[in-house]
Amino acid sequence: MGIHIRGSDKIKGKEAKGHDLAEYMEHVANWYDAYESIHDRRVDRKVYIAADDPKYFREAETRYPEYKFLYNETYAKYAKYGTRNTARLGKEGFMLDVFMLAKCDFVVCTLTSNVGRYVYEMMQTFNVDASRRLLSLDIDYYLAEGVSRMLVSVIPHDGPIGESLKRGDVIYYTPDKWRNPHITGFIYGQNRRTKKTGFFPRYKLVEVFKRVKTSLKN
Repeated sequence: MGIHIRGSDKIKGKEAKGHDLAEYMEHVANWYDAYESIHDRRVDRKVYIAADDPKYFREAETRYPEYKFLYNETYAKYAKYGTRNTARLGKEGFMLDVFMLAKCDFVVCTLTSNVGRYVYEMMQTFNVDASRRLLSLDIDYYLAEGVSRMLVSVIPHDGPIGESLKRGDVIYYTPDKWRNPHITGFIYGQNRRTKKTGFFPRYKLVEVFKRVKTSLKN
């Protein structure tokens, strides 16, 4: 298992919401519980931590003594904004963390971070399909400067959270607008029928892919 904790400038600059270590470890525990149940045997619970502050390593070892944590404290000291792109150890640490996380069986991270998205892209080169090997605590994977995506409601919604939906409603949202507020399990977009913008339950929507003409010839 691997976890990537992006803090420092990302949180202080209000670019993304901070997440407690317990939120990461909940999914780590669930993954190991499922693995041991399927294989009917106990395993050593090892977790590789990539973080931009060594404090997370001390916290992990104190709060979760039943796990073995692997990390590089020296590199973490240079992972903050201002040194990760300039200091040699910052660059080396970035490359090592990305490679180590990409080789993990499962990764918990935040895809508002370029590191999280980079890890996911590398995991795709090591696996036939890595879509079930990574979990994001905030948004879905997206491409920077991405185009709007269109989803259609297949189940009506009139719950306590989120805007109401009718079957067949079309929702548009732009994945790269990660500065938008977010709630786990919901997307932030616009209902083209009501013109209302807000949260919509992701599991009640299916994506519709647009067909475009190209100039490519066989």
